[in-house]
Order: sequence, then structure tokens, then C-alpha cells
Amino acid sequence: MRRLSSAVVSVGLAAFVVMTCVLGGGTAGAAFPGAPGVIAIGRSADPDSSNIWTLDWRTGAARQLTYDDYAAEPTFSPDGRWIAYRSDASRYGRINIWAIRTNGRGRHRLTLGHGELEPSSPAFSANGRWVAFTAAAPGGGREIDRVALSGGHRRVLVPGTPQNSVGTPSYSPDGRHLAWVGGPEVLWGRAERHIYNGHTNGRGARRLTNGGEPQFSPDGRSIVFARDLRCGRGVIGTEIDIISLEVHTEWHVTASCGAGLFGATYSPDGAWVAYSRFSVPEGKSELAFTPAPGVTPSYAPLPGLGADLPVDEAPTWQPLP
Repeated sequence: MRRLSSAVVSVGLAAFVVMTCVLGGGTAGAAFPGAPGVIAIGRSADPDSSNIWTLDWRTGAARQLTYDDYAAEPTFSPDGRWIAYRSDASRYGRINIWAIRTNGRGRHRLTLGHGELEPSSPAFSANGRWVAFTAAAPGGGREIDRVALSGGHRRVLVPGTPQNSVGTPSYSPDGRHLAWVGGPEVLWGRAERHIYNGHTNGRGARRLTNGGEPQFSPDGRSIVFARDLRCGRGVIGTEIDIISLEVHTEWHVTASCGAGLFGATYSPDGAWVAYSRFSVPEGKSELAFTPAPGVTPSYAPLPGLGADLPVDEAPTWQPLP
């Protein structure tokens, strides 16, 4: 399965929510501190393909960076110069983790999988040297691996099994912690998944709350995440919340019973939460923004940003010095 949105059209919103939390797709890396630059996103006019684009949130100017059959889930490096993403640009169309400079140059493959990895959800480390990602575990389920930005040998950070499948890693901006999701590998049933916070070597994990797609804030003091929302009469929606790592309090960001909300991430200054909103009736995934709780932003992204194409997924915001 390449794209979440293709599956959503076929099976409906409820199944989409379960698949997002279990498979961990459609997410971006942590927000690193800085001034808000451009937004990178996987977008397309065709739900069966995707490429990496950048969008200027002030003017709406769009630039296509990749020209593959499929490229998605971009994430910016801490210095804003690189984007890591998943793509089938490898020989025979195998999905691997790739990287490209924000000027469109220097594209290279990081992982050397031949179809067995099924990598997704890349996330840069705070020093920009490493990229963590979700991968297929040898015994079943999912695990979290790490590879150098230059590519080459990968290392297992958090092992996974079918009983405890893990994924969607996010490094803290100070380089001291790694957040991820863990729980049973269940595709079409109801299984509760939990968010964990541990050391960058995958040890010392502490369970924080139930939900999926954790992403650190630029100050490292909180994590934005998604969870199921029970809307009544058997309808399952999604909500985006924030948990404080200091006082363990949760704040509500936004919710929907008629659309899937996923891929939430902070702006580099912590003023906004950007995410993707998938509408089942329209079959469209669009970019959306909500002010961070307790913050009154001094600016606002251009209304309708990215509305020229029907598929916009997994936003990541460029940090600038």
C-alpha cells in the first residue's frame, strides 16, 4: 500500500483512522526551532502517486522537488537544508528512504532495501547526522531503525514484534529523547496504541498516553499527536491533542467526526499546528492549520494554501536560522 488516501476511499474513515495509528504512515519529523520557512508536503493530482513539493505559506508559491512515481512523508533537517522522505525511485520500484537538498540537488538514497524494509515516517536527529524511520521487523510487526544522512548501514533502535509493533519516531530538538508509538499489530480491529518517550538509543521508554503520530514541539516541552474520537452511533473520527512533558497535562487542538486528521506538526516557532485533513466524500486531502493552544500568532498562513491539487499530505515546516 503506497498511499493512505487511496485506501481511505475504499474502506472509509473509520478504517483510515485505525490504519493511520497502526501503520504510522503520513507523518513528518519533529519541529526544530527557528523562523518559519517553506512547508514541504507530499502532493499530487492523482491519489495513486505523489511527489515532494514546497509551499510558501506567505504567497502560496509552489515548487516541485521530486519527479518520481511516488515520494511522500517529507521531513526537514534541523538546519532546514535537507529533506528526508520515502520513495520508490530505487531500482524495481522498491520503497526506500531518500534525501534531497531544499534546492532540489544532492538527491541520494539512504537505505538499501530490496522490498523487505517497507520504510516510512523518516525523522531527523537533532544534530542532523541521523534519520530514524519505521521498518518491517524480521519476525513480524514494525521496528524503528536509524541510518546516517550519508546512507549505508542501518541500526535497530527500538525492536518490534507483532505483539508490540513500534513506529513513527520523533527526536526531541535537544537531542536527548525519542518518542514513538507502540502496540499490537492490528489492521482491521480495534487495538489501543500508546505513545512512548525514551532515550535516543531506544532505551528507558516511558508510556505517556494513548494515541499515535507523536511529534515534538520546537522547544521540546510538549508533543502533538493524534487519537481516535468516538462520535456516537458507531462513528469514529479523529482529534489532535498536545501533551505537556513537564506537567503531564493534555490540551485539545482540533477534532473532526467527518474527516481524518493526521500528520500534525508544529511550526518552527511553535505558533501553529499544521496537519492534513482528509474528506471521504470529496476524496481530497488538504493542508490545514490551527493556532497552538495558548498562543496568539502574529501571522497566519495563506488561506487555501495548496488547494490547487487534491492531495496534500504530511506537512513539515522548514526551520530557518
